[in-house]
Amino acid sequence: MNKQVFIGGTGRSGTSVLYNLLRSHKDIFAFNNEMRFLIDHNGLINLVDALTINYSISQSRDALFYFEELMKKHFTNKYTAPYVGFEFQKFFGEEYYWKRLDKFLDDLTVGSFYGSDYTVFGNFFEQKFAFLIRKFERYYKAYYRKILKQRRETNLWPRREMKNVRFFADRDELCRIVESFVNDLFTYVAKRENKSIWCEKTPLNLLHLDFLYEVFPNCHFIHIKRDPRGVIQSMQNQFWANPDIEGICKQMKQVYHRWFYLQRKVNFEKHNYYEIKLEDLANDYENKIREITNFISIENEFISPPKLLLEKVNYWQKSMPKKDIEIVNSILGEEIEKMGYDI
Repeated sequence: MNKQVFIGGTGRSGTSVLYNLLRSHKDIFAFNNEMRFLIDHNGLINLVDALTINYSISQSRDALFYFEELMKKHFTNKYTAPYVGFEFQKFFGEEYYWKRLDKFLDDLTVGSFYGSDYTVFGNFFEQKFAFLIRKFERYYKAYYRKILKQRRETNLWPRREMKNVRFFADRDELCRIVESFVNDLFTYVAKRENKSIWCEKTPLNLLHLDFLYEVFPNCHFIHIKRDPRGVIQSMQNQFWANPDIEGICKQMKQVYHRWFYLQRKVNFEKHNYYEIKLEDLANDYENKIREITNFISIENEFISPPKLLLEKVNYWQKSMPKKDIEIVNSILGEEIEKMGYDI
């Protein structure tokens, strides 16, 4: 199987910097957008759980419905929030994308029927009056059969395709189906660009490292981290972040705790894992690039790699108010040290 590379971090930790570096390699294809259908809500991470440890008819059917809606609606209309700008069918190719997606969905089901599922489509009217309308519908059809000697197939009640979703007692079987689906899509577009390796960067891949290793056991994962004070300072400039520095720190505390939990849970000796500080990459650029290429087992051949200046990485040391630094140190002091930085 071709090499698979994932990049992750806490957000504002240098994932884009590393991503732009790797995409300048002659053999690596990097996507223009984050391929968020792996770990986002209603994505593959929820689907796998719903078909295994959380399986029930409603859980599995709902999860498949929302995943299908994600892939057929949200990721194919560049004007649909929250995935504005995504058009998977054009990016992967109309014919190939729909064909491969349909095959994947078929692999997860054992037939279908037409009916109603209130957990997905239901509204007040349907739930309150369905019994009466369906009862009338049976008499209506019986009248045609017995009195008029005709079969009446017209339904008075709206029918939608309901899929019988499989239960996977062997979770690894499902993970191999998922891996094949994702790898086929990613490899298809990489080969189209004459690249042999694909690289995906969604910053919070880091918080789902256990899931990614489960689905892609042979992947190469690169964790790029940064001094939490630099992370907080950078987040203050983002429109999507909490404008209050204490609020940002409290939220990031949970992110770091999730990562520390995964550090205890994941057996890194079984997987390909490389960790690097953004500061070290900036300070020792050539040697760190060599370490990264050795980790992935590729040649050190980049085409116009981007430059990285240490002063830009550490700009928070000069621009961050002393009071803000004290707040971050007081709330995230333990986390700062656990991430390998001095207070």
